[in-house]
Amino acid sequence: MKKMKKQAVSLLLVLAMVLATVTGCGNNSGVSSDNSKNTTKDKKTEDTNKKETTTKVTNRTPAGKLVIGQNTDLTGDFMTGWTNGAADMDVRRLTQEYGTVVRTRDGSMQLNNTVVKKLDTKENSDKSKTFTYTINKGLKYSDGTEITAKDFVFYLLLNSCKAFGDSEADITMYTVFDGYNDFSTGKKKEFKGVRLLGDDQFSVTISAKELPDYYDMARTAASPYPISVYLPGVDVKDDGNGAYFTKDVTKAMIKKTIEKERYNPTIFSGAYTIKDYNKSAGTVTLEANTNYAGNYEGQKAQIKTLVIKKYNDDTAIDELKTGNVDLLISAGGGDVVNAGLDLADKGEYKYNNYYRNGFGKVVFTCDLGPTQFVKVRQAIAYLLDRTEFASQYTGGYGTVVNSNYGLAQWMYTDMKDKVDKELNTYAYNVDKAKELLVSDGWTLNKDGKEFKEGKDDVRYKKVDGKLMPLEIQWANTANNPVSDLLSTMLPDNMKKVGMKLKPTTLDWGVLTNNVLRQGIDKPVYNMYNMASEYGDIPSYEMEANPDKAYGGLYNENWINDKELFQLAKDLKATESTDREGYDAKWLKYIKRWNELLPSLPLYSNEFYDFYNKKLQNYSATSVYSYSYDIIYSYVK
Repeated sequence: MKKMKKQAVSLLLVLAMVLATVTGCGNNSGVSSDNSKNTTKDKKTEDTNKKETTTKVTNRTPAGKLVIGQNTDLTGDFMTGWTNGAADMDVRRLTQEYGTVVRTRDGSMQLNNTVVKKLDTKENSDKSKTFTYTINKGLKYSDGTEITAKDFVFYLLLNSCKAFGDSEADITMYTVFDGYNDFSTGKKKEFKGVRLLGDDQFSVTISAKELPDYYDMARTAASPYPISVYLPGVDVKDDGNGAYFTKDVTKAMIKKTIEKERYNPTIFSGAYTIKDYNKSAGTVTLEANTNYAGNYEGQKAQIKTLVIKKYNDDTAIDELKTGNVDLLISAGGGDVVNAGLDLADKGEYKYNNYYRNGFGKVVFTCDLGPTQFVKVRQAIAYLLDRTEFASQYTGGYGTVVNSNYGLAQWMYTDMKDKVDKELNTYAYNVDKAKELLVSDGWTLNKDGKEFKEGKDDVRYKKVDGKLMPLEIQWANTANNPVSDLLSTMLPDNMKKVGMKLKPTTLDWGVLTNNVLRQGIDKPVYNMYNMASEYGDIPSYEMEANPDKAYGGLYNENWINDKELFQLAKDLKATESTDREGYDAKWLKYIKRWNELLPSLPLYSNEFYDFYNKKLQNYSATSVYSYSYDIIYSYVK
């Protein structure tokens, strides 16, 4: 009875979160509108220092220690461009900051008042749009070195240059900038759309063909990188035709210096510095950065030491009770949530909860083996009772989603009724799965003869003149309740239709390398169980882009569908003031995604953060997670 009462309270709180999210959506739309106002044909200047803050800022002298438990592994990859898992991303967010455009507490994007003194925007005669940033003086790295406009330009150049891409890093962040193709391929040394204009000023230009763009200003965001640390002996200059490196940057140079900073960073621009990363223990220790000027509201770290570690669901609450962990992040399974609520009932512990800004899923590889075929992916969906899966995994603190969205997204809250009505739910149906497989040509046995139910175990199909077995190579991780549930619910149902699941357990880092195909010569796996968390800017057009440059990091499914890609591009090319138009295009996109099923959504759950009473003023949400919020907190 007690558990049922807790779930009822939970649903009420979720309703409150939905309403709060809707309010946030309005603000998000408003920021987009502001972007449009700042990009009219006439040049306009915005003095960001005159903006009012939205949160009360109280900067205490950093003191105390907080141990934070996360439910994902640390891989030790803390640099932009490569494989940042959720835990690594949080560390990066805490230690590398000073972005020019940042996420705020309501989930919207705005100029970072601490970094940007003013922003000038201008629509050029060729219909391109230039954003000129003037940076505040006095910003410093953790070692006391002054930050200038050159550091931001270096970041832009590095994350777009050929040598960085040749090092298996992502160089697609700034494809919208004028001259990107010439610079990223090495055809020209200058990046035409990136200008270094002075010690405190730089500009970027979005090319006309990339406009309009619903998130135009947010796409110009840059952070500072110390060139003397990352590429000693190299400088950044601009003679009037675009910024450039003073020396040819090679893959060998990247490997020698940047990859060292990638795993063992020594200089920081965020609220914290990395004091120690213990790979074998899976922990990272952070110390408050005394040279940090604050986030967009001027808030600085108030807790001196943060220790971040992974927790397992079966021991999480015990670790909280014994003091091995002070704060448990993103608890989503029913067992952990109910145990945490029991603990909170006793009055010694607190919690806050929020809808997840993402969803758990099975990721299919859409260019390899049986899962390259849409009907196979659809058949797998029909073979899994996702309603039961979500119920068992979340314990009633979550629900099924049917496409590429999370319950906390503003687009979903806008379009909920249509989404819930118009998308295929793929309700559990073994006969439907079998029907799809037969219609797709999976009608043969291993000898190439007709598949006989009750006699043959695995279906085959002729592909490019060869027999392909209906075997799904599944990569998963150990001590993972999602993996455990899939292992229980899928194999027998697959067997009923002549499909075979072949599981392999990998370390998280190895699994993600396979998804990204980094260091992988020959891909093997058709299916992974993972999760999506939505970033500051939706990347739908990158996720659907068939170009291999986007494969893995963005297009994790390696899918090539012209219609999906066009719908994603149409969505991006929405005027920043046209919220209704964006919603309508988004619905078309997720309906096509629902048909293709590049991934199979499993659940979007309600997260709980549990913590002891030593932590004060903690208020993370789905769109402002602990790695944003923790600097507002302190310990007593």
